[in-house]
Amino acid sequence: DRAGLQSGDKIIKINGESAYKISTEEVIKKLRGEKGTAVNVHILRGQSEPFEITLIRDKIPIKSVIAYFLI
Repeated sequence: DRAGLQSGDKIIKINGESAYKISTEEVIKKLRGEKGTAVNVHILRGQSEPFEITLIRDKIPIKSVIAYFLI
């Protein structure tokens, strides 16, 4: 969100390597890393030209909903 990525954006390169036809697990491996380090990704958004963005890795909090709130 802070980097300006939007729903529907497609990652086409990670650190200069093609992301075409690689598995989700491989994408995650390439994007993960030590907090504070950078990763360059090329993004394709709709019909526009691809653009490059540098992401700074950080801890991403994952908050779940407590089950009894769902009932």
